[in-house]
Amino acid sequence: YLVKGNVSTSVELVCDRCLKEFERGLDLHIDLMYSRTCEVDGEGKYHEVQAGELNTGFITGDELDLGEVVSEQMTLALPMRSLCFEGCKGICPKCGVDLNKTECGCEAGSIDPRFQVLQEYLKKLKE
Repeated sequence: YLVKGNVSTSVELVCDRCLKEFERGLDLHIDLMYSRTCEVDGEGKYHEVQAGELNTGFITGDELDLGEVVSEQMTLALPMRSLCFEGCKGICPKCGVDLNKTECGCEAGSIDPRFQVLQEYLKKLKE
């Protein structure tokens, strides 16, 4: 079975930096091949997938749930990192204020003592 189509929708996401909800448009083209799983013999053994069949989905029975197919493809099309906008500053790890709206005045986090030598090296480079 060949499943082809286009989907245009908007999805509600949460920003990975500031935790605000935002909407993003999603346009995707679906072009998938599905095949029935078949028993090779009466012992319940199934067809072993060959290298050329890796882009083929397998179904059992006579029906294919297109809602599930579209949902899966939409999930795969989402970015791994969701940002409300590219320059999002996020929230302060100490007080939780949204750094996109205001500065918080918290001191910069203390450095891990294992990285102290690197911090001193960076200071020397800047001089």
